[in-house]
Amino acid sequence: MSATRRWSWLVALVLYVALAVGVTWPVAQQFITHVAGFPGRDSLQYTWSLWWSRQAWLQGMSPSDASLIYRPWRAANPLLGVAPMLDGLALPLYALLTPTQVYNTLFLTSLVLSAMAMYWLALDRTHSQHGAMLAGAVFAFAAPRMGHALLGHLTHLAAWWLPLALLFGCRTLERPRPITAILCGLLAGLGMLVAPVVAAYLMAPGLLLVLGLEAIRRRQQLARRHLLMALVGLATTVLVIAPTYGPFIAEALSEGHDLAAEGVALYSVDPAMLVLPSPYHPLWGRLLQRLPMLQAALPEPNDLERIAYLGLAPLAMALYGSLADLRGRWPWLVTLLVAVLLAMGPALIVVGRATDIPMPYALLQRLPLFAWGRTPERLLQLAGLAVAMLAAYAVSSLRLKAWMTGVLLAVCVLGSLTIWPFPEGTPTPPPEVSSLAHREGLVLDLPISKRQIGNLAMYYQTEHGRPIIGGYIHRDPPGQRAFVKALDEALLGQARAAARPLTAAERRGLLQGLDVRQVLVHCEYVRAEEVAQAADLLSSALGAAPQDWGAVLALDVPAAPPTGEALASFGDGTVELRSVEHRQEGAQLWVTLEWQAAATLDRDWSVFVHLVDDHGVRLAQSDSQPAGGNWPMSLWAPGTRVTDEHSLSVDIAALQRTHLEVGLYDASTGERLAPFSARLETQHAALVLPLSLR
Repeated sequence: MSATRRWSWLVALVLYVALAVGVTWPVAQQFITHVAGFPGRDSLQYTWSLWWSRQAWLQGMSPSDASLIYRPWRAANPLLGVAPMLDGLALPLYALLTPTQVYNTLFLTSLVLSAMAMYWLALDRTHSQHGAMLAGAVFAFAAPRMGHALLGHLTHLAAWWLPLALLFGCRTLERPRPITAILCGLLAGLGMLVAPVVAAYLMAPGLLLVLGLEAIRRRQQLARRHLLMALVGLATTVLVIAPTYGPFIAEALSEGHDLAAEGVALYSVDPAMLVLPSPYHPLWGRLLQRLPMLQAALPEPNDLERIAYLGLAPLAMALYGSLADLRGRWPWLVTLLVAVLLAMGPALIVVGRATDIPMPYALLQRLPLFAWGRTPERLLQLAGLAVAMLAAYAVSSLRLKAWMTGVLLAVCVLGSLTIWPFPEGTPTPPPEVSSLAHREGLVLDLPISKRQIGNLAMYYQTEHGRPIIGGYIHRDPPGQRAFVKALDEALLGQARAAARPLTAAERRGLLQGLDVRQVLVHCEYVRAEEVAQAADLLSSALGAAPQDWGAVLALDVPAAPPTGEALASFGDGTVELRSVEHRQEGAQLWVTLEWQAAATLDRDWSVFVHLVDDHGVRLAQSDSQPAGGNWPMSLWAPGTRVTDEHSLSVDIAALQRTHLEVGLYDASTGERLAPFSARLETQHAALVLPLSLR
């Protein structure tokens, strides 16, 4: 490589580093203290994922085991183990950096590497240093990519593999050699190991379209050796991805994993959005916010993931670049058009209105990876690559001087800004969080069903390393969303179907029964009055005021008192009654039952507590689902203990001639679940409990 060529590469690197720092400012300034992107969003999930993969590998586990989240359930997440590329790149960084700094490093580096890879591809195809310089900037800092950057979609930013794979793929078409075919296949496979969504929406369609169309353009020059090299490249890709994608797809199909997600229409591109810049642009954003369509499509900055603006200047250059030599450049133009067409989703949306006109993406949805995805707009990254390449061809055809290319580059990058400056990001956890590292039990962040709090719970886990309830990454395991929502309702208020709120004893017992030892009530993303209410309820239940750690209020949960052998089991042993206590308060008899699930329950059994005299006459009764209906049995994970209080109005004088009958029944049919006990009498499918029992 000549000195001039080396100098041009250095200039490109410096330029792209400067753009990465400038466009995302103040990410570099807050590199140590904040996770880049909108606070509380998906960047925290990726920060956790990078950290968790390292923890799992060090323990000889697969990251898909997900053993530190989703408690008390032991759910797996197959998507965590299928694409380990970024996790592997992060592994050595932990020797020097914190999880926050590791994420920020990969965030900024991905922007620079994507630009450099596009620069190399464009330089190789056009032989124009100025055109390649423009192409790298147009591709890496396109508005759709930066919209994903704001949301923290690190895998979307790590797109440098496709330009590199295309580089060696095009070289193989020109001169079929094993080394270039292997490099193309290797880089394609490594790109697919970034994420299944990258494989589906970028790598596979990009390689098939560009190389397939280039092969058609060169069809008169093709020979048998080209086919052989294509097979070599394909075999290399398969060898790279088979160890993870093979078991993943086979298991998903054989066991019927439901990895599909709703919202495909929401993440489909409206053609009108292709020419509308961000309504949060620092210069003309306020003017654009007046457009009703943008108000509906992007009502908040958090919605910028759906921005589809490819840039008027880049599109104009791409159009000129294609028409200047349509015979030689039509594959890139067709790639652009097909990518945009597929990005429109399964049904056409016109100016914000859905139609019944089917689109080609509807056919792609029948394939496994596409059937599990919901974001056809991600195909705009492939469209952006084609735009960047055609813009480079335009610069080459026009023979623009350096200063003219520089002005054009500035116009393209400035026009593609989505928001500036970048949001402040998520600050590192309070220093007190690290003190939880050596304690036992689970950590519960409240309100855990709120997505930002779930993200923060996982982010805080990178500091304390303790198992947590809840968490979300890529997809929720079956039932997980309903579980955390029900837990929030029970602990912080009252379940919708419940007859009453939890008592203080039930609230404490529920936490202890889930093996929660610390509760963190988050003060951000929650209204102040809700935080105060949560603190009051939990303080009353736990008998201590919360500790103020700034971003969270922390409460310790005392360990549950030990219980002996179960008093009885019900049905096939899936439910056990561990203990019974009672106390009298005036004319009220309070009966406290402690239940434990021995296995997963598929029915919401109700509890009955009857006060019966010696003649079998029922004097009082309490019938409800456990804990007043706040914690039905279908939510009980195996091993969970539940405190269940019942209040009966009684005649004090009659208490000496009475006993309790306790059992379970199906409220919809009246069917009772038979009890089995070696310690207690049973009759009428109920346990008979003397009032003297403690």
